[in-house]
Amino acid sequence: MRARWLWLVALGLLVIAAAWLVRIPGPDAPLARPEVEMPRELRPAERQRMLSRLSRPPADAGARRAQEVRDPMLTALSAGGGSSGVVLEVNALRNSPVGELLLQCLAAGEGRADALEALRRVGIDPLRDVDRVGITEHGIVVSGDFRRASWEGLLGSATGTPYGERGQITRVPPRADGGVTLVATRWGDSLLHLGDSAEDGQRMLDAVEGRGEAPPPLITPEESYGELYGVLSGPDLARMLGEREGWTAALADAASRVQLHLDARRDVALVADLSGEDARKLEEVGTTLGRALTLARAEARATGDEESAELLGFARLSPARGSALSIEVALPLEWVTRKLAACRGPADAGR
Repeated sequence: MRARWLWLVALGLLVIAAAWLVRIPGPDAPLARPEVEMPRELRPAERQRMLSRLSRPPADAGARRAQEVRDPMLTALSAGGGSSGVVLEVNALRNSPVGELLLQCLAAGEGRADALEALRRVGIDPLRDVDRVGITEHGIVVSGDFRRASWEGLLGSATGTPYGERGQITRVPPRADGGVTLVATRWGDSLLHLGDSAEDGQRMLDAVEGRGEAPPPLITPEESYGELYGVLSGPDLARMLGEREGWTAALADAASRVQLHLDARRDVALVADLSGEDARKLEEVGTTLGRALTLARAEARATGDEESAELLGFARLSPARGSALSIEVALPLEWVTRKLAACRGPADAGR
């Protein structure tokens, strides 16, 4: 499970990655970088959503903890003490234009429609019942409305080992064709945690039900804006970058934390805020990154790679402000639609 948080990072960058990898033949008129509002704070609708998710722990959590107000899903995500994690707002993304495009791509993939139908047969409609999916190195947390779920069909057992006030912990053996044993932890009908051990599940239930010390928040409710949001630690960033040379080495050395927010209401806006303890290092890496972007765009144009040049033109680097450096990417919806046309099939390609 140590590397599973990477799966959701990949999901969060799916729009950009798909656009980069899908090659559409034929001339396309270049598009200008859209003037979009970058996700920097809770929008009014997101603030209302955030407030509606806050609740108090059970009354028996103790006088001090019982007065706390928290988001159970974000609390569950923080329980393992991880330093990196991301959350995908599945319901919000599904109801956006980009979400509709991605759903068409998923439905067009061989066998994927069958997989969605199989989940529906056990009482979970991913397009209706799932609210959020979060991943850290300690597991996957899914929130939603699971009152109709057939846990026996999904996990192999209708009940698990009771734990705490509303918890059930179930060991899910490997499938006949291989795999690993998972531990599924349920909290009522609204949270599901998939991890490697019962201890991970117990920590999650203790945190959500207010037992013991509250875990330090990985993502606060005030940071839950955009269709995707999360944090990445400096060491995890270094592992993602792989070979550390040139600007990648400087970036991994300067950044101790990266905060990600993606807005996909129409045009796609992605912000990566890098912070570190040494403002001078961040300023230097900002200068290096700016030069690298400019050079890469020039080289792409010089070699006739207009697609790469166009993509690089959608990225901007904001100067370091104190201990922060921002990378902003704005993709026009028309551009995303064009790049995802191939996976949607001929009937949908022109929509």
